[in-house]
Amino acid sequence: MILSMIILVLLIIVLIGTIIHIFVIIYYMRQKLLILPSDHRSSLARDLLGVTGKLTGSQKRKMMVFRDMVYRGEIKTVKQHSSLEEFGVLFDEEFGSKVIKKAKRLGVVVAVPVEASGHSELIFEYGDKFGQHIKKVNPDYVKVLIRYNPSNKSVNRKQLEKIRKLDKFCRKNNYSVMLELLVPATDNDLKKAGSQEAYDKKLRLEKSIKAIYELRENIKVEIWKLEWFSKSGWNKICKVIGEDERMIMLGRGGNKQQVKQWLIDATSCKKVIGFAIGRTIFLQSLKDYVSGKFTKRQAIDKIADNFGFFVKVWNSKRG
Repeated sequence: MILSMIILVLLIIVLIGTIIHIFVIIYYMRQKLLILPSDHRSSLARDLLGVTGKLTGSQKRKMMVFRDMVYRGEIKTVKQHSSLEEFGVLFDEEFGSKVIKKAKRLGVVVAVPVEASGHSELIFEYGDKFGQHIKKVNPDYVKVLIRYNPSNKSVNRKQLEKIRKLDKFCRKNNYSVMLELLVPATDNDLKKAGSQEAYDKKLRLEKSIKAIYELRENIKVEIWKLEWFSKSGWNKICKVIGEDERMIMLGRGGNKQQVKQWLIDATSCKKVIGFAIGRTIFLQSLKDYVSGKFTKRQAIDKIADNFGFFVKVWNSKRG
């Protein structure tokens, strides 16, 4: 009888400890993160400079100017708010090193990509030296983009090897991971769905859920950067990720009103803490600058206005 009572007391103590641990994790977790990402490299060079290959020194300098303009546009809006830690930047080391330093001095969250741009399969930007470059920049989040359809088994095996290597490094060196998951349709998926639009509506959710399950077995993710879902879709995703994990919604280059609706749908899930909307906010402004339609100041102001628009949408729903 006494032994049973002791065991019961111990079980209650363990249960209370577990509950306290969960509450502590949730309390100290990031609750809001609004990002204007500009780590696009190959696509931006193509869209703004008409270049698909190696960049010249002059072209690289132009890419750095574009990074600076995006940063200045975002920060113009950020400075209207008191909580700088609720905002973040996502820039690559090659073209964004100067603005990363500015962002760190200001006190906003800094994320840096580890993947090489323009590849359908995950490749590290700096090969096996990726860890040295992460330590050099020392970001708040190491961001990795992976195109992962569970049906692509042979490609995924190779990608998961790299994911495990990144996980090992980040755990050892106390870096948080932001994983951007894209789930592109296979030819089979498109044949089954009938179109890309139908695939997005009918098949991508379940494939995304399966992809998240498989990836979680190989890497510890703090923040998932995910494509849009319906309200019911987000709530299904919420049940898949862990209690100590959060999500932000990416823009996928959609038009302003389309992305607004996606964002409103995303706010229905409490584990979604913000967004990372990039091209929708800055691409046309940069195009207008390159063409001469906008001055640099006009382009920066328009980027600020567009970023502010989505900040207001978020705050109107979640504050």
